[in-house]
Amino acid sequence: MLADLHAPPAEPQGACDFQLLFNTLPGLYLVLDPALRILAATDAYLRATLTQREAVIGRALFEVFPDNPDDPMADGVRNLRASLERVQQRLEPDRMAVQRYDIRLPDGSGFEERYWQPLNLPVLGPDGALACIVHKVEDVTEAQRRSREVAAINSRLRQAEQGLQEFAAIIESSTDAILSERLDGVIVSWNHGAERMFGYSAAEAIGRPSAMLLPPDRGEEQSQLLARVARGEWVAHFQTVRLAKDGRLPDIAATISPMLNEHGQVVGASTIARDISNAKRAERMLRESEARMKELFENLSSGVAIFRALPDGRDFQLIGFNRTAERIENASEAQVMGKLVQQVYPGQIGQALLEALRQVWRSGQAQQAPVSLRGEDGQIAGWRANYICKLSLGELAVIYDDLTAEKQAEERMLQRAHYDALTGLPNRTLLTDRVQQALVAAKRGKARLAVLFVDLDRFKPVNDELGHGVGDQLLCEVALRMRRCLRESDTVARVGGDEFVVLLPQVASGADALAVAEKILYALNQDFELAGRRVNIGASIGVAQYPEHGGSEELLAKNADAAMYRAKNEGRNCVRMA
Repeated sequence: MLADLHAPPAEPQGACDFQLLFNTLPGLYLVLDPALRILAATDAYLRATLTQREAVIGRALFEVFPDNPDDPMADGVRNLRASLERVQQRLEPDRMAVQRYDIRLPDGSGFEERYWQPLNLPVLGPDGALACIVHKVEDVTEAQRRSREVAAINSRLRQAEQGLQEFAAIIESSTDAILSERLDGVIVSWNHGAERMFGYSAAEAIGRPSAMLLPPDRGEEQSQLLARVARGEWVAHFQTVRLAKDGRLPDIAATISPMLNEHGQVVGASTIARDISNAKRAERMLRESEARMKELFENLSSGVAIFRALPDGRDFQLIGFNRTAERIENASEAQVMGKLVQQVYPGQIGQALLEALRQVWRSGQAQQAPVSLRGEDGQIAGWRANYICKLSLGELAVIYDDLTAEKQAEERMLQRAHYDALTGLPNRTLLTDRVQQALVAAKRGKARLAVLFVDLDRFKPVNDELGHGVGDQLLCEVALRMRRCLRESDTVARVGGDEFVVLLPQVASGADALAVAEKILYALNQDFELAGRRVNIGASIGVAQYPEHGGSEELLAKNADAAMYRAKNEGRNCVRMA
């Protein structure tokens, strides 16, 4: 399911907010991941269970909805868990019998008695594996209570004549259709609610077969229901269609219970029916809307790729690819479906997109993420203006347009002037400009900044033993690790073969600058996997800070460089302050 598309550059007409639409469904729905954590809940479900969305989303189902500890007979958790396990194993829907499953009161004072009719539905991914479970329930508490009221009234009818008046008053005042019939299907009672729902007066209905309410295509349904009741079964919240006098076909939800005589024998059936036509219309409208949105998705002028997070949230699997994306990527949906981010977009660019997806998945905040794409030869093959957003069920949508023509020329100029061709890091020219700008800002705001000179300790042996290709790969990996250690406002530049400079434009103290340097040192001291070998290099880092070690770019660079050489002379793989 797609979330709303971003506004720029052009929002499709008629776009639908699926999050809002799902939340406002009149039915009681939960969406569970395969680990039975709650992914989504409708407003109706939250109201029915006296919970708040922020208190349930992301939590385990049975942590949020435990059994009533004051009820030693409570078995709701056990029964629901068994049903969900059947869905997980069989990948088939599992309808449960009516369950008593009490709801914890928000003030913590106890539990409220509730009865539910659950239906658990598997949702499969493109690979046939279980993607999530839709837990749909109908709150039949009121119907259960009404049914028990009717049973109690019937009992009182057998005991005393005056019970008949109370029973009749309750039946007639109900807004639901309440009727009873013999086991042969002949109607023996008919309330005002039944008159309003089906259009027949009591005089017209009583004595006639209940089959008159059956549409032609449901001719055997009533006899089958009566056969179940005759066996003593209680049919809860059975959804069907009935035929009214004026030809209408109202959708109803019916609860049918056995009527017993004084000897405990089943002699008839009592039915409580509620008109759910409006809810059914809403469901049909939702299905139609989803079909329209799918058609819109396939025909958008922008490419759309949908990713689903793996359980650890560190990588993402492609689960959706529209026609425009196929055209832009020159790849069919079948070729890329199920692949991970860096399998679809290899190399440094894939890593950048992967990191952006991780950020959006963790924060939930949409972001613009322009990305350049490289072909198999490593050359830039195209540019995408990416908009990444998180959908209501946790998937991530990457919506993009091809900006190749205008971006290629811009990138060529930018790369030549300001960026290192191998690592993509800023070069010495761009670094100098940023240091000078940071100094102006620091002087104006009486703030502090720091410059770190980083020199790799054992880089030359890698080049000599494994070749320059592996050495280049190592430099790229070093660049990635260093960038991960820094804030977005910081700069890491490559200024020589294995020499890097880091600009921290805002630091609170020298201790903060040293902490960043130690973080980089730790990252670079971890093994690299290169050409099937494990390589360890380490680094020597010198730190200079403004204003203590200079008020110009030249002085800061000189003092940081001197500190770095002191680190090398004192044993390498360490940090020294100027």
